[in-house]
Amino acid sequence: MSDSYSAAPPTGFAQQVHDALKAWSADPSAGATLADLTAVQLELAAGAANPRRAVNTLLLHGLKTLAATHDRDAALLRLRFVEDLSARSVAKRLNAAEPSIYRWQAQAIDRLAAVLWQMEQAAIQQRVAAQAARLEPESYLRLFGVETHQATLLQVLCADGPPYLLAIEGGGGIGKTSLADAVLRAAIRQRPNGEVAWVSARQQRLDLAGRLHSLQQPALTADGLLEALAVQLLPGAPRFTARERAIHALRARFDRQPTLVAVDNLETAADVDSLLPLLRQLANPAKFLLTTRHSLYGEPGIYHLRVPELSEPDALSLVRLEAGQRNLAELSQASDAGLHPIYETVGGNPLALRLVVGQAHVYSLHAILADLAA
Repeated sequence: MSDSYSAAPPTGFAQQVHDALKAWSADPSAGATLADLTAVQLELAAGAANPRRAVNTLLLHGLKTLAATHDRDAALLRLRFVEDLSARSVAKRLNAAEPSIYRWQAQAIDRLAAVLWQMEQAAIQQRVAAQAARLEPESYLRLFGVETHQATLLQVLCADGPPYLLAIEGGGGIGKTSLADAVLRAAIRQRPNGEVAWVSARQQRLDLAGRLHSLQQPALTADGLLEALAVQLLPGAPRFTARERAIHALRARFDRQPTLVAVDNLETAADVDSLLPLLRQLANPAKFLLTTRHSLYGEPGIYHLRVPELSEPDALSLVRLEAGQRNLAELSQASDAGLHPIYETVGGNPLALRLVVGQAHVYSLHAILADLAA
């Protein structure tokens, strides 16, 4: 409902809670007030038959919590709305004057609204954590020089309508994966009721000591992509034996909930050519964010963002940050003039800059730069 984790309910929330209580026995087909809450979405995911049932379950949880501190308030609201008794009948039950019931009811609804809002904040945090767990571990401490690109991508991804396919393009080590990761993390916070998925086609990893590691996973195929998406977005569903059934199930899932999918490290033209037809089938309303070294400018209907190298100030800031984290005091405290040879030799490629810092534990900066220049 909101991306701000405020302890105080927003204006009008108590009235929404009152409306939800009054609709306790309403026809489920008519919809439900509070149905857009993250806490209600979690009840639906847990098996609630429809939004009305999910809202009622949340209200019962709230009343139980309220009863621990304000038993009379919880009892009054149960009698008035769950048991659907008139104010006069409740007054007799509680041995009170009828005007007092209305006054107590207003106070009880305010208190229940505060309880439900706290539950909503907890549900948002739970869902944000669950969505973020689908992403790969962050490989960066901070991103430099991509703030504008990040804001632009986030706006395009979270807007309704096209484009549905977006490509972050650039050379190896330029920061495509880190940018995609940062954008999806921001999208999760902005739209906690949405869905995200992350599928990687990476087959090799370069560590910061300069060693290349082969990852024990096959190249990403169309069937592999479908299986990875089903595991993340259709938990509990049986494994699909037919591609069309998997596509149909995923599209039905996308229609129910806004979904962003990152397909990372499509490094060759063959990767793109084999997966692009499937991505076009799956896209709309789901949006797909691709990271690739391969230029897709020749493909229709794709939003392109090419990641540039870092400027020298950003590059040197990255070097100092990495050096500080690695206890390389001389490098982290060096002047711009002292660090300029790094930028002059390797440019503004973030991975190349981090590799220089990684090598500085073993070799002198002069030797590293000489090797790179050679």
